[in-house]
Amino acid sequence: MWQRKIHEKGGIQVNGKRYGVEFVLVNIGDQTLSEIERKVPVVTRLLAQGNYGPIDAILAPYSSSLTPLAAAAAPNLPVLAAGAASDSVYQCNNLTQCYDKDKNIRFGNLFGVLASASHYFDIILNMARVRKLGKVALLWDPTPFGIEACTGAEERALELNLPIVYANSIDDMNMQELKESDPDFLIGCTYPDTCVKLLKTLQSQDWVPKAVALSTCLRHPDVEGNTSHRFIMGPTQWHTSHFEINYQEPVDLPEPYKSISLFPMGPNISSAARFRNEYFNENGREPPYQAASAMAALYALHFAILSGNSTSPSSVIKQLRNINGVNSLKSFWGYIGFDKYGRMAEYDDFSTLQFDENSKLQVITPIRMASADLIYPMPSYKQYDCLTTHNCSSNGVCMRGGDCLCFVPHHGTTCEQNEYVRALLESDRCKGLWIACLVILILILTALTILGLTGRSRSFWKQMASDMETALNKNRDDIGTHHVNEISDVLRQ
Repeated sequence: MWQRKIHEKGGIQVNGKRYGVEFVLVNIGDQTLSEIERKVPVVTRLLAQGNYGPIDAILAPYSSSLTPLAAAAAPNLPVLAAGAASDSVYQCNNLTQCYDKDKNIRFGNLFGVLASASHYFDIILNMARVRKLGKVALLWDPTPFGIEACTGAEERALELNLPIVYANSIDDMNMQELKESDPDFLIGCTYPDTCVKLLKTLQSQDWVPKAVALSTCLRHPDVEGNTSHRFIMGPTQWHTSHFEINYQEPVDLPEPYKSISLFPMGPNISSAARFRNEYFNENGREPPYQAASAMAALYALHFAILSGNSTSPSSVIKQLRNINGVNSLKSFWGYIGFDKYGRMAEYDDFSTLQFDENSKLQVITPIRMASADLIYPMPSYKQYDCLTTHNCSSNGVCMRGGDCLCFVPHHGTTCEQNEYVRALLESDRCKGLWIACLVILILILTALTILGLTGRSRSFWKQMASDMETALNKNRDDIGTHHVNEISDVLRQ
């Protein structure tokens, strides 16, 4: 997509001459992770040595595990990372081989457009605190990204006084212990395949807490559109609904920078929405944030080439370092700029997405961008079956165990019967015991009110009061006219 749009603009101008863009794609196969990790540095080294023809820059493979392998294998080429968020990718920490150990900089040629994994769940936990969601469980993929994302989530939860009741690797998860910890909110620091595995495990156990948030998951083909996974939520670094000024590409850039703006804002469309529309028209599906981040990485590469007026790797690396929090590039992705480690600088524009009852993704945070409110608590699998099969005949509430709590006067397994109150008041049992019967009814109504389940229409309760008044009048002789009149006045109120 980027290549096509660059060619439509006549190429990239360097020293007065325009150049086209060519990609060299190397398929290393679909093996185990350990086999892929073995092949990435080998293939990257061959690319850097020119075995596949001259290479000016490398777009790193997806994940925080594979990206540093590529960066280390091509130290003299600029490496753009569109799918690596772990701090360990960019910082030395305790590693022996570093670009600048004193400054804790792991690579001098690596530049990533994703924010730190440790902040992925900040916005969701902030929402949890405001909504008083309570106890939190943490599960992580045993990878650098998963560990760092959940470490950051744990630190943020503790800052917000949200108790952590369970924390473990997904590989070591004990389902019984997780259930017994009774979390209100489950956070999964997952990659796509691990996310699907976790959801299948929860479904097979017929158990979910009241809220579930998972990373890099919602656009997975086994999740998006799957009605079993309604109401799952997750963080995203980018969404088509971004409309703020820092997401609007300027239309008046001077040459040669004018060619950078590929999705300029319009009177009735944002740059983010324009990217979404073009991506959808070309691919037939909504763009995941990974597609947007890849485009953003190529934006940075384009800008660096123009700024240095050269495709020389050393020049491009130097210019990429100059794109920082002060001198940043404004794009459909937002501001693009790198800190001293080569990581996205000062990025805090995460959004939270959640599937609604129609399995459509909605933005629920931040509020300024929200298209829907948080759905909480999410239904259990049994509760969902109840909702989709009979919904308690619309005369009650599907409980988390799958059974129905019926609105008075309805009763039965699916709340299909509605003569209970009238039959009770007209029964022989109530004759002479009308006060006890009335007390029972009042207690039922009070309990329903406390449970917050009396949200029926005014006409419903007026009809119920009318039915009770009719039944009382039929038993006027047994109850007494004076008492019937008193009770009737209460019912009318």
